[in-house]
Amino acid sequence: MDNCTPASTFLTDSLELELKTEWCNPPCFSCDFDNRGGGKHFSGESYLSSGALKRVILNLDPLPTNFEEDTVELFGIEWVTETALVNSSRVLFHLFRQQLYNLETLLQASCDFGKISTLHCKAHNIRQLCVTFLHYVKVFIFRSLRVHNAESHVPVHPYETLEAQLPSVLVDELHGLLLYIGHLSELPTTNTGAFVNQNHTKLYPPSWHLLHLHLDIHWLVLEILHMLGEKLKQVVYSHQFMNLAGDNLTNVSLFEEHCENLLRDLINLSLNRYDKVRPSEALMSHHCPCPCIKELWVLLIHLLNHRSKWSLSESFWNCLNKLLRTLFEKSNDQRRSVLTVQPRDPLGFSWWIITHVASFYQFDRHGTPDEMRQMESNWNFVEELLKKSISVQDGILEEQLRMYLHCCLTLCDFWEPNIAVVTILWEYYSKNLNSSFSISWLPLKGLTYIIKSPLAMVEMVKTCCCDKQGLDLYKSSSSYTIFLCILAKVVKKAMKNNGPHPWKQVKGRIYSKFHQKRMEELTEVGLQNFFSLFLLLAAVAEVEDVASHVLGLLDFLKPTFKTSPLIWKGQMAFLLMYTQKNLDIGVLAEKFSNAFREKAKEFLVSKNDEMGQRQTLWTLLSIYMDSVQEVFETSHCLHPSHEKLLNDGFSMLLRACQETELRTVLNFLQAVLARISMLCEVLSCSGCVSFQALTVRSWIRCILQMYVKNLHVPDDSFIDINPEQAVEKDYMEQLTELTRLLFNLSEVKNIFSKSQVEYLPIPEDPKKALVRFFEAVGITYGNLQTFSDKSAMVTKSLEYLGEILKYIKPYLGKKVSSAGLQLTYTMMGILVKSWALIFATSKAQKLLFRIIDCLLLPHTVLQQEKELPAPMLTAIQKSLPLYLQGMCIVCCQSQNPNAYLNQLLGNVIEQYIGRFLPASAPVLGLGQHPVLLALKNSASVPPMSLLKKCIAHVIRKSYFEFKGSLLPPRLASILAFILQLVKETNTDVTEIELLLPGVLKCLVLFSEPQVKRLATENLQCMVKACQVGSGGEPAAQLTSVFRQFIEDYGMRYDYQLYSILEAVAALDQQVVIHLVPALTQSLKDSERKWGLGRNSAQREAYSKLLSQLGQVGQDEIQRLENDHVESIL
Repeated sequence: MDNCTPASTFLTDSLELELKTEWCNPPCFSCDFDNRGGGKHFSGESYLSSGALKRVILNLDPLPTNFEEDTVELFGIEWVTETALVNSSRVLFHLFRQQLYNLETLLQASCDFGKISTLHCKAHNIRQLCVTFLHYVKVFIFRSLRVHNAESHVPVHPYETLEAQLPSVLVDELHGLLLYIGHLSELPTTNTGAFVNQNHTKLYPPSWHLLHLHLDIHWLVLEILHMLGEKLKQVVYSHQFMNLAGDNLTNVSLFEEHCENLLRDLINLSLNRYDKVRPSEALMSHHCPCPCIKELWVLLIHLLNHRSKWSLSESFWNCLNKLLRTLFEKSNDQRRSVLTVQPRDPLGFSWWIITHVASFYQFDRHGTPDEMRQMESNWNFVEELLKKSISVQDGILEEQLRMYLHCCLTLCDFWEPNIAVVTILWEYYSKNLNSSFSISWLPLKGLTYIIKSPLAMVEMVKTCCCDKQGLDLYKSSSSYTIFLCILAKVVKKAMKNNGPHPWKQVKGRIYSKFHQKRMEELTEVGLQNFFSLFLLLAAVAEVEDVASHVLGLLDFLKPTFKTSPLIWKGQMAFLLMYTQKNLDIGVLAEKFSNAFREKAKEFLVSKNDEMGQRQTLWTLLSIYMDSVQEVFETSHCLHPSHEKLLNDGFSMLLRACQETELRTVLNFLQAVLARISMLCEVLSCSGCVSFQALTVRSWIRCILQMYVKNLHVPDDSFIDINPEQAVEKDYMEQLTELTRLLFNLSEVKNIFSKSQVEYLPIPEDPKKALVRFFEAVGITYGNLQTFSDKSAMVTKSLEYLGEILKYIKPYLGKKVSSAGLQLTYTMMGILVKSWALIFATSKAQKLLFRIIDCLLLPHTVLQQEKELPAPMLTAIQKSLPLYLQGMCIVCCQSQNPNAYLNQLLGNVIEQYIGRFLPASAPVLGLGQHPVLLALKNSASVPPMSLLKKCIAHVIRKSYFEFKGSLLPPRLASILAFILQLVKETNTDVTEIELLLPGVLKCLVLFSEPQVKRLATENLQCMVKACQVGSGGEPAAQLTSVFRQFIEDYGMRYDYQLYSILEAVAALDQQVVIHLVPALTQSLKDSERKWGLGRNSAQREAYSKLLSQLGQVGQDEIQRLENDHVESIL
């Protein structure tokens, strides 16, 4: 049609008259408009966009600027505007029908490319003539038709007589016109080709023009009949026709009859399209073949609802419902009389058509969509459909039910809330909770058979609560899920409008269906549906009330379900929902964490060969950890109730974890720490310090076990690889991040602050960080003053370590990792030394004993004939000084002197002095012997004095208590060890007193050059050391040693003895001078023993020694001579 720019439909009638001063083409149906942008719904020439509908409803002049001239051209003939319809109504309608016939004859012409333009113009002109005439009728009725008093007997003009008959004539002619054009659905051209949305050539076939002219006629007849009634305010009877009931035809009955026929035609057109619609595409496939049909639906909605307000007609929904109900009639005759197309699925079609037509209520009288517009509902009929949809008489197919409920959900979005809908549906689903509601050929995308996690359950519920659902809901969700969407939407809307009362209604209906027997009947799928339902109720209403009710109902479940992962997922989902609603989680946290503790305990005592049980338990524990992590990460702020989620179940879990499980726990700790580190002050005040200790323990374990994975190799060979390569990059990054987060904990910061150990704000090496931490703890303990503080610190320190020996146990098995052993022995050595004061307490000493027994004195070490693995021996050699220093400090500081601890120290020294001695004495000494290094690297005098004394005791017992003259193995090496000990440490007289007898014994008994040399050097060093220690005065202990030496060996090894003492005399005459009485007595005893008189050779050797002692020696020589003379005399 020719374009005409209408004035704004919101202008008043007077303004429109001023603006519109030229003839405009009357409105008509047209789908010939550009809608490529998607924002335009109807043509500018449409009855809606042009304001024609508004003018009819408001009883305004239909076309204020048209037909204002004295004459009007109709069908090519000039007529007097104000009298033409009265004088020539039948002629005009005859001409109208003739033009219709002319248009119909054009259908027979061939529409090839060469003729389409000509045919289009002819058809267009014919349609323009017909539409213009019908609009003229409307304008004539509004402007020119006068109401006559039928009871008046005053003679009237013949024109007035004709004018009084015009309303009846119009009813006759309009009825005849409708009979002539027939039903819209019966047009042979009502096929897809006749409905066109876009045609860029703007050339249409005659079929298109005929179809749209029929639409114009059908609608304009209704407008004319409506205007006739509005104008006359009385019923107009037909002169020629009667209706189907045998009554005279009136304008009202014709309006209702035509309206019903028109709706029937529209239904038939929709049925033609429905047969090609799949259930999954029902809401995406519209029932209108073109915008003109859509406009006709909107026009009928507005006109019928307007008339129903004044009781002139039934409302639109009532008219439509009446026709749709006939689809369900059992009599085929009745259905055939109503519809020309038989529906394959009356129920599905009814849902489909109702849903799409309901969407038309968003269009106002101007055809403008307004989503905020209040839409008139049709719930009564929909409730009927719902009851039919869930009727079990014929069986219910899930694929159909999904479509029905998707339509129902869409209607819930359009209309006011209706609790009855929820009630009807719940009656069905409450009986079928154990159904999976699946379609065999269509996998579900959104709701899988078993939901994977608590968070997924909450997210699924959130999706159900969304205001807008996707059009692919059919494929992505089951009918049960769609029911949940309906439930959420209805309850939310109802509570918004009417407060809590609707929720109480729904709650009562739903709660009443669950009791002990029903809970016992639930299967795994039923339980999942149960949780989905109550989680949704919690999301839209009272979460505390719902959660409490659910926890009570779960007690009714079968015992086999008590440990179901689904139970844990459902419960934790409620915890997440509490968190998201920022509610206090205290009650739920306590209940769930207690269950977690019990499962962690079972996991701890479970055996590795019970893999099925362990896997079941681990699944539950993983659900808990994932959910708690989500709680911490999504909480707006942390409260004391969060502490309840982090109980000692984690400490049991850590002790039981294997490698892969440990990494999961590590991830958990990392995530929770990241959240806690920002709010640690709040948690510290709330008593969550225990969790910080637990975190430190986990961190220590993760560092100690960083090489555990490398033990899992197929053979028993040693594993000796670069430590940096032995740890996976990902694991190391995780560990570094965990270290960074841990160093932000208030407890850790506090320890570093008190110890004044350098704090690493961004620690890059977890191993170095652990060393710093051990040192800081030890120093912090040493700085404490009160007994209560020290006791608390010991307890806390032991919490940090936990079952630390279990963490390192994998490294001590058959599979050997050099990196793992090196890490283990070094870290534990640092621990023993740094925490020596802590281990000195009775509370911590047991752990120290276990550490020494496990690492330094295992059974393999005690078996001297068995060689230790080289990597283990290397690790011990590098770390032994740390253990020895720490043990000595413990021995010195122990609260209760412990003989066993001293014995342990002696055993360790005894084992490893020999293991690290070479077979023969090295030329350059034993500078790298770990026992000697322990003495070198310590500045603590009392503990080191104890260590030297213990070393001396061990050497004396283990190496100098030999019998006979057979050379003991590695004697030269131990002498070299003693020599270095005396040279490089401040050896006092006490240690010399223990070692010198053995050295002297070696000098007397063995003549092997190396032994002789080393023993002599030892003797010299010891004498010098005693000189330094005694301030130049002979040490009483040294004199005592030599005196005992003379007593033991003087009679048998006199010559060796004198030679040794000569060497001593060269260093310190006073020592030997003090021995002169003992030497002289030994000489006399020897001579007396042998009974041979004076032993000249021995006396000569003795005199040689005495000659080196100055005057004292000369006096003793003279005395011996005098004794000899006296004996002769």
